[in-house]
Order: sequence, then structure tokens, then C-alpha cells
Amino acid sequence: SVCIHGDKEQSEREEALAQFRSGEAAIMVATEVAARGLDIPGVAVVVVYDFPQEALQYVHRIGRTGRAGAVGLAVAFFTPHDRKLAPALLELLQDARAPVPPALIRMAAEERSKPALEKQREQQQAKQMKKRM
Repeated sequence: SVCIHGDKEQSEREEALAQFRSGEAAIMVATEVAARGLDIPGVAVVVVYDFPQEALQYVHRIGRTGRAGAVGLAVAFFTPHDRKLAPALLELLQDARAPVPPALIRMAAEERSKPALEKQREQQQAKQMKKRM
């Protein structure tokens, strides 16, 4: 396995990428550094451990798999902490005709029914939590 992240030198990232592309390394663990701009044929599975702050970023992260009509699997850890993104994620999955977990449908419905002030308060709390991390 290899890893790519912002604390690695560019040459180290390129070497890790070359090992993954060639099949020498079967697994690559990456941060947001690898979310865009990489075209690696044959990526069968992408796991998103830390869900992004915007649903569209999710599309870029999982875009490493299933390219050019190939079949791929994307697995994301979507927690109640991420629930404000549920409506947008639901729409993205439905547009892509991807399977939608029932729990996501429920979260999206709950989010859509929340009053605007409550949503703002939750967003502020989430920003404060992110700053502490």
C-alpha cells in the first residue's frame, strides 16, 4: 500500500502514484490531495472515510472509480454529523441512478423539514467543531 497527502514531498507523491498505477501497490490511502486531477484506470473501489463539507466534493472523490463506463464501488462513511448534506447527496445519488440507503432518505426528509434558524445554528456549531479539530 502507498499513501498520498500534503505533508509528502511532490516526488514522494509521484512515486506512490506510480506504484499504485503500475499495480505494485494494490491500495492507496489519500487525503483531499487526490480528490481531483488523477486519472487512474482500473480503480475498483473508493472509500470516503471523512465525508467532505459539500456534496459536490463527494462526486470528485468518488470519481476515481468507475471511469469510462467501467463498474466501480464507492463506499462513504456518512454520519448524523453530516446530515445537513443529506438532501444534496440524495439528489446526486438519484440523478446518477445509484442505490440510496433508506437512512439517507430519512435524513434528507428530516433536514428539509427543519426551520431555517435551526439549520443556521447547526451550521455554526459544525464550523466551530471543525475549527477545534
